[in-house]
Amino acid sequence: MKLAPFGILGMAMAAFAAHAEPLVIPTPEQAHAAVLTLLGDDLPGMKTSQLAIGTCLPAPAAQQKGRVSCTTMLLMPAGTSEAPMDFYLDSGKWIASPPTNLELPFPDPKLANKHWDESKARK
Repeated sequence: MKLAPFGILGMAMAAFAAHAEPLVIPTPEQAHAAVLTLLGDDLPGMKTSQLAIGTCLPAPAAQQKGRVSCTTMLLMPAGTSEAPMDFYLDSGKWIASPPTNLELPFPDPKLANKHWDESKARK
């Protein structure tokens, strides 16, 4: 009978996992548009910049359903800038906001080889 609590706990964990929603993240293009809306595109290089997404985790105590915290890297011809950012959907549009999950890796190894891509440059 000592194993009975583990059986119940195991069933509860399986039920929770079955109901857990998958983590939905924006595409790099959607995230870039959201970041441009947040920061503005009047800064030098912002209009031609690109964005890469690294590690994403659920945002803790999120006020919006499905809010995720991701490492991002802004890519420009002159260099890169890595920063965490939160994203959530609002009426079908991705919104960027300051990060809430402090467990994201920095620097993020998933972003180590990301560079501005001339072939994707907006002209």
